[in-house]
Amino acid sequence: MPQTDAPRPVRDVAAAVIRRADGRVLLLQRGPAAPTFPNRWGLVTGLVEPGETPAQAARREMSEEIGLAGEIVNAGEPFTVDIGAFVARVWPFLCAIDPAAPITLADENQRAEWVALDEVFRRETIPQIDQDFRALGLIE
Repeated sequence: MPQTDAPRPVRDVAAAVIRRADGRVLLLQRGPAAPTFPNRWGLVTGLVEPGETPAQAARREMSEEIGLAGEIVNAGEPFTVDIGAFVARVWPFLCAIDPAAPITLADENQRAEWVALDEVFRRETIPQIDQDFRALGLIE
């Protein structure tokens, strides 16, 4: 009998697209020891924990990854990304923080920068980051 690949688990992931009033978005550069996509630029993201909604996870991840409370402004339709070990069902949220508040990075990230949307796509980013922006109506 031919061997078949077992289906990979689907894990829910919250993604916070944090945007300032001037349209710039917050990008985080993952550290060299990050568990996925080391040194690539991405968003505030994290697995949705048991008993938690994706929106609650987005708020928690903002607090954990940048040390700030964020407000969810809008939610986009989820989409999937093949991570390798699992398939991520990404729940994108458009979020706002106090832009004057200092950002305190968690260990998994090494840099934070506010960038224009067109600059995002000139960097080495996590896979399918454009889908987060598309799901939130920020790009076509």
